[in-house]
Amino acid sequence: AEYMGEHNAMALATSTTDGIPSVRYVLLKAVDERGLVFFTNYMSRKGRELTENSFAAVAFYWNPLHKQIRVEGCVEKLSELESDAYFASRPRRSQLAALVSGVQSSR
Repeated sequence: AEYMGEHNAMALATSTTDGIPSVRYVLLKAVDERGLVFFTNYMSRKGRELTENSFAAVAFYWNPLHKQIRVEGCVEKLSELESDAYFASRPRRSQLAALVSGVQSSR
C-alpha cells in the first residue's frame, strides 16, 4: 500500500457573514455520531468566522487513491470539557504555541 501522508489533513473552508471565503488545513481528530471532529482556537480567524457563520466545508484529497471527499454542513462547538481535555492532552510546546497563536490572532 502506498503511503497516504497526512490522511487526516482536511482543507476547511469558512466564510464571513459577508461571504468572504477563507480556507486552511486542519487535522481531523475523530468521527462520531455528531460528525467530523476537529479543534481550533476560538479566537483565530477560523474560530471567529465559525462563530459568525456556522456553515463550512471540508475536503480531503488522498493522492495515492486519486480521490477526494467533500463534506458540507453546520459546525457546532464541542463541550468546554472536551475542548479542555484535548488541550491538556497536547504536548507542552504545542500548548504554548497555541496560546501564542491565539494572542496573535486576536489582534
